[in-house]
Formats: sequence, structure tokens, C-alpha cells
Amino acid sequence: MSHFMGIGTTLYGEKDYNKDTHEYIATKWFIFFLFPIFPIASFRVKRLNTKLGFDGFLSVNSQYELTQIKKDSNQIFLTYLGTYGAIILFFLLVIYVPSFVEISGLVLFCIPFIFIIRSAIHRGSFS
Repeated sequence: MSHFMGIGTTLYGEKDYNKDTHEYIATKWFIFFLFPIFPIASFRVKRLNTKLGFDGFLSVNSQYELTQIKKDSNQIFLTYLGTYGAIILFFLLVIYVPSFVEISGLVLFCIPFIFIIRSAIHRGSFS
């Protein structure tokens, strides 16, 4: 999985995380500017090890074992909902609540919460 400037493939989601074995279910997505466009496959992901390094910059290198499983439709739906639902909600607030636009600080304040909700859905916290 790799992407360049936000275009390529990546894994989203951490559904059914097992603390003992460090396994979870994630879905591989084709992404465009980091937004999920369509799911490719779902995997059971097992983290084998993580190494910290320093090559002038702090680096984290992890190795994973991926076992392909049937596409997880619930995780796919929640990923779409978390990503595009948050964007739609933001624009609806801008359009239908005139005072929302006037208070620019509130707009900037809400943007991180959109990404927090999106991230929580990707981790499977709401499923």
C-alpha cells in the first residue's frame, strides 16, 4: 500500500481490535487526496513488530501480516458515512445557519472535530 500526494491505496479502519494479539480488521481503499473513493479488499491485520529509528528524523517502521477476508460491508459503510457525512454536515451548517459563517473562529474550531469523528469511525469505535 502506498500513495503519493494522497493518491493511491491505504488501509482504513481498526474494527474488532484484539489487544492481546494486536489483530484487527481493516479495509484497503483507493484514495484520492486521502479521501476514500472505493474499497478494494478487507484484511485481518496482525502487527508483527515495530521498530523506532532515527535517520535525522524519528522514524517508525512496522511490519504487518495481512490475511484477506470477505469485504466488511459495515466498515465500508461507516467509512463512507464518517468521511462524506462529516463534509456534508459541515457544508449544510455553512449554508443553512447564517451565523455559522459569520463566526469564523467557530468554523475553524469545528474542523478538527470532523477529523476526530472520521478517525473514530475508521477505528471502529462506533460499530
